[in-house]
Amino acid sequence: MRLFFIGFVVLMLSSGAFAWQDSDADGVPDLKDACAGTPKGFVVYANGCDNEVAVENLCIADLNGNLYPQGCQQVTIDSLYYALNSDEVSYDQVEKLLRLSRFIQQYQHNIYLVGYADISGETNYNAQLSLARAHNIKQLLVEDYGVVASRIEVQGRGSQDAKYLKDSEMRAYDRRVDFFINK
Repeated sequence: MRLFFIGFVVLMLSSGAFAWQDSDADGVPDLKDACAGTPKGFVVYANGCDNEVAVENLCIADLNGNLYPQGCQQVTIDSLYYALNSDEVSYDQVEKLLRLSRFIQQYQHNIYLVGYADISGETNYNAQLSLARAHNIKQLLVEDYGVVASRIEVQGRGSQDAKYLKDSEMRAYDRRVDFFINK
């Protein structure tokens, strides 16, 4: 703890206040910067990524499994994955979220978010957790990336579509949110 005297006022700052670093000087602390190394002076989102993310060659499936835009050969923005019992997006997933937001804004289609859980919890808990995951993605898209809330629908599927019932290491792939174009 350090003490600072300002006039007759004493400020006490914890050592955590001195740990705030912004290596690329974009206004986002390194601890929360998903795109470290952006050039100084670039306008960035709250996650530290600039708004010049390329969206060409991005493909997302629609609800029928058809790829959009036409001519796509495979999905290029895959699911967002979660830690066990968590509905928080980890920083290593933020770039996917940024790319998704740019895709939505470029093509002006609605998006459908479907949350899932693995089989490790009770059915009701998994249903609530999967819905919370989808809602958190919607909230981030709206609050941090400016996507209009009415353009995003959410659903929680729980563990009813779990693929990895016997392989506990692979269950991490069942803890996800998938997204689809909803034309």
